[in-house]
Amino acid sequence: MNITARDRVNYAIIAGLMAAMFWKASLIMWQKWFEADSYYSHGILIPFVSLYLIWKMRGDLAKIPAKMSRGGLALLVLGLFIRVFGAYTRVNYITGLSLVVIVAGLVLFLLGRKITVKLLFPLLFLIWMVPLPDVVIHRLAFQLKVIAGDLATSVMPYVGLVHIWREGSDLHFVRAGGITDHLRIGDVCSGLRSMIALLAFGSVFAYITRCDGRRRLELFAASIPCSIIANMSRIVVITVIAWLWGREVATVHEMIPDPLGGSGYTLHDATGILIFVVAFIGFFSYEKLLNRPPYRLPRRHGPKDWILDVEGRLMGLAENQLLCLVRAGHVSAEDHVRRKKEPAWRKVGELEVFAQSPRGRKLQVSGSERQISFEECVRMVRERKLSKNDFVSYAGKSALMRAGGLDFLREHWPLTPGRLGLYALLYAALPVVLFFAVWADHGFHSLRESGFSVLLITIVSWFFVRVGLLLCGRLLRLLQPAENPMPLPD
Repeated sequence: MNITARDRVNYAIIAGLMAAMFWKASLIMWQKWFEADSYYSHGILIPFVSLYLIWKMRGDLAKIPAKMSRGGLALLVLGLFIRVFGAYTRVNYITGLSLVVIVAGLVLFLLGRKITVKLLFPLLFLIWMVPLPDVVIHRLAFQLKVIAGDLATSVMPYVGLVHIWREGSDLHFVRAGGITDHLRIGDVCSGLRSMIALLAFGSVFAYITRCDGRRRLELFAASIPCSIIANMSRIVVITVIAWLWGREVATVHEMIPDPLGGSGYTLHDATGILIFVVAFIGFFSYEKLLNRPPYRLPRRHGPKDWILDVEGRLMGLAENQLLCLVRAGHVSAEDHVRRKKEPAWRKVGELEVFAQSPRGRKLQVSGSERQISFEECVRMVRERKLSKNDFVSYAGKSALMRAGGLDFLREHWPLTPGRLGLYALLYAALPVVLFFAVWADHGFHSLRESGFSVLLITIVSWFFVRVGLLLCGRLLRLLQPAENPMPLPD
């Protein structure tokens, strides 16, 4: 991507025009970011994160030639129309969205389609800095308060608080001695702030995670149930404290000293940190379950002296575990490895033991005299020229084995109708069944009044089902014997 001095002047003029067009809207967004109890206190970080993601791609962008695209003009016109409509209706959110559309249109018009596709996520990520309208914020906050209250009241009997019920956004409960007390779930306690922040974090985390598109979407969607469950945990903790020691202790009476010398915090304020702790623990645990390695390592012998980089995931391994992965074909020649005390990385293909790996040896398909490499074998699998029931052997060996027995080819087999049916059941049929079950539990007349609540509870229910399935898969994997490296060649 070559940028001349003339291009820099043009870009500076465009930047000046953009600043003049969105100066007032930027001031309003700045005010929303830093106001008290803001739902978008993370908004100031969003442009810097986008710039960092673009800076990380500078090497790849430099190899793509900039070429003007007329399609950008249509996107620019659309963005200007949205800007005029936002000014006419005086809705700042629409004006903020127009900024994102216009920036994307300028990139497409000036730099071309290929660069725009490369920068698509950093551009769309800017949406998270645009605050939602106050009307939408208050409506979503109320719905989330109702959901958190319902979930908390359903959990309370398991911690000993049996007599509890919800009326609106108030939780009523009976303390010792028959005293009735209550707590009000405020707008700040709705969990909407943590949900918005976690959705922004989840989107960028799913983007940088090296996995397929299905897992990325699923990881991003997990931000919603994780934030709801985290906020429910906070309400449960505060309610239990109020049940045991009174409402004043749980809200404003008891102060926790501020280590920085401030006035201190109440227990109610301190539990706000609990939301993000529980949410991040749940989010990263789900990521570990979702992207679990397709193999089980043998028991470690000796210290973890090796660090293996497999598609951006770092693993600490002992000598015997690394040899097992290499010799079983689970590690490719392009993966990087280094010793803990050595700063330099080297490719796995440079290790002497890689010659013993299936990826480093030639294969021969039964009925063909030609010897093929691992890459050619994978290509034949994807083109359906090699099936699981075909017989193969290693070069120079007479023993035949079915291609389906090669562990390192499992991830390359095309999707079968059975697997597609399981995916359809998991991602289509099961959510619909859960939605109608939750709807029936709320009452069939309640969809118009609390449809958003029914949808969110359905997402949380599906999340628990998905976690259960992943845990079952992990348990079945643990019951299997650990991977055994292939025998040394003669």
